Amino acid sequence: MRLNVRFYEQEQRLPLRFAETQTLKGDPGFSPTVAVAAIPGGHRLTVTDAGGEQRFDVLDGENAPRLVTLDAPTAIALADNTEYRLTGVAALTLSYPAADHWSCWLRLTTAPVGAVTVTLPTSRYIGGAPTLGVGETWELSIRDGVVVAGKAEAAS
Repeated sequence: MRLNVRFYEQEQRLPLRFAETQTLKGDPGFSPTVAVAAIPGGHRLTVTDAGGEQRFDVLDGENAPRLVTLDAPTAIALADNTEYRLTGVAALTLSYPAADHWSCWLRLTTAPVGAVTVTLPTSRYIGGAPTLGVGETWELSIRDGVVVAGKAEAAS
């Protein structure tokens, strides 16, 4: 996840050594407060202490990955910067985006019975092409047509 932070006041940094941090204390009788409010595309944090109010926005990020969850899909046109969570996969055909540079991630759980067939466009593989079996979960990372795949281990 990528966060974009916009500060309204200039950040102040103090050159402190570890031993000095133990002696720093706030003004007597004043406890800082933090308020969080939703804003379009993120949240605004307001910190109020003895020195006054400071606020900053934490934005969701322009390039936050999109999440797609599907059960028993048969065909998917993959999209850039997208995470797919697929269950019940038996016969699936994937197609790649037309862009030169793109990436996506898949968590694929195959159907518990029957044959499993997953068809990808012409691809290069790091570590070899996966051989998917019935009732298995695989993680695939695909970037510009290069596939890295690994079988997820069962929790013990």
